[in-house]
Amino acid sequence: MNPPSGKQPASNKKKTPGCFGWGWCAFSSIFVLAGLWMTFQELRLWTYEEVPCQVQKFEILDEASNDEPFSARVQFTYQHNGQQYTGNRLTANEGRHEDYEHYVELEQEVQARGTCFLNPDQPSESILQRSRGAVWGGIAFTLFGSFFVAIGVFIIKASKDESKALSAKGSSKEFKHGGTIAAAFFGIFALAGVGVFFGSTLPMASKALSLRSWEPTPATVIWSRVRSHDSDDGTTYSPDIFYRYRYQDQEHRSNTFSLSSGSSSGRSGKQKIVDQYPRGKEFTCYVNPKKPWQAVGQPKLGWSALIMLLPLPFLAVGFGGVWWSLKKSRELKSPALPERKGHLPARSQPDKGNQKLKSSNRSMNFFGHLIFALFWCGIVSVFVVVAWGKWASGHPEWFLNIFLIPFILVGLIALLSLPYSFLAIFSPRFDLSVKDEDLRPGIATKFRWKQTGGSGQLTEMTITLVGQEEATYQRGTDRSTATSIFYQKDLFTTTSLPSMLQSECDLIFPHDALPTLKGQHNRIRWYIRMHAAVKSRPDVRERIDLILNPLTESDFR
Repeated sequence: MNPPSGKQPASNKKKTPGCFGWGWCAFSSIFVLAGLWMTFQELRLWTYEEVPCQVQKFEILDEASNDEPFSARVQFTYQHNGQQYTGNRLTANEGRHEDYEHYVELEQEVQARGTCFLNPDQPSESILQRSRGAVWGGIAFTLFGSFFVAIGVFIIKASKDESKALSAKGSSKEFKHGGTIAAAFFGIFALAGVGVFFGSTLPMASKALSLRSWEPTPATVIWSRVRSHDSDDGTTYSPDIFYRYRYQDQEHRSNTFSLSSGSSSGRSGKQKIVDQYPRGKEFTCYVNPKKPWQAVGQPKLGWSALIMLLPLPFLAVGFGGVWWSLKKSRELKSPALPERKGHLPARSQPDKGNQKLKSSNRSMNFFGHLIFALFWCGIVSVFVVVAWGKWASGHPEWFLNIFLIPFILVGLIALLSLPYSFLAIFSPRFDLSVKDEDLRPGIATKFRWKQTGGSGQLTEMTITLVGQEEATYQRGTDRSTATSIFYQKDLFTTTSLPSMLQSECDLIFPHDALPTLKGQHNRIRWYIRMHAAVKSRPDVRERIDLILNPLTESDFR
């Protein structure tokens, strides 16, 4: 078997087009400029001077025929340099809103603050409220565009590096920026998952938990309708029910009917909900005693709680992909072991005594498994409770039940395998070592083991020497790895208990064995596979990597 060269023919490689990187940067720069402009416009408002004012009117208007039915009419007075002014603008960008509670929150804030903001260069220009969210939105938009611009820069740099490598005759230099670019792309998924988790899942879960203390209160429907939402993907619908209620002798209004404010396709299902709440219908809503202007018509999450599962695939794909990409990138950047080319490297001096080998950490494996199982099952259990409640009430949500099946199966597998990984901690543990550190083809040494802990009756042990080749193929920016075992030999097999507790066996590699190699495209790995069967305990399975050095001139003397 010929040693791998770690090269690929230049004709099989595809250049990463630099023009694509420049186009990517140019397109992404539009987002950066838009974000900077948004940020600048909002920061300009923060130069406005804050002065005391008296709010004379704060009226929330509703118009059921409008897609965004709510707006606010305000009037306030203030003084500047001894002159009195009257303002009527709530924010710098007047508009409408679909959520009644949005304006109630603003009213509570401006009444408590008792100030307004005026343009010092033109005192008659004033607003009652500055939007903090718009500033952060502009910054987020800028960072979002900058992230994509950075990807374009990586693509351009990678294209230049790869072109240089391909132009060098006989060069084995590889396109090493693929892992970084892949990590950047996976980072988009991770950021999306984090954003959805903190922006939607966490607030929804927090509100759902706080509902236990909300008080049931009689309410009356003012109007109800099915609201349509137009987008590039088509039209979606959501029920919109506006109602009033009295709490502590004060009237409040709200159009928050369920915890989820999202929309979905299918008008008929939303129409059925609206038909159950016609104008004038009395029902029970639930009021937040700490903030009486907050209420909800249906306190149960229902199938809409599935949105809380949305971050899971993004977080798993994102962070898992980033970890995998960076790991591959580090492997490519690590120095390759010497190859045999004409001359042989000098042989290193063997260490005296045993070379201790590292085995797996079973406790860490168990705790990692436990954290995953608790995290996964904790989230899925919320939806299982919702589905069970629907089933017990005689109105099962079939879509929710079917949708949950794969998530429940994953959770069950994780839970059922926990006892196995826990018991594995207490299986026999071994100290593993080889007599010499300098391992060479055809030169015999000893592999040694000794049980140092754990419990369980050993019944059989097999120790196997394995040689494995990994070949990595690059097709454009896609990378695939093929693995094959080219050598496998049992070094030791026994059912004798004393030999299993402590012993040694001959470790000798074939005379023509390829040394351990970590190249750009190929990798040769040697490892010992230890399998010890244990009665009433999980088997001991260890895989210990070995470094096989090439032969030197002195080895032939």
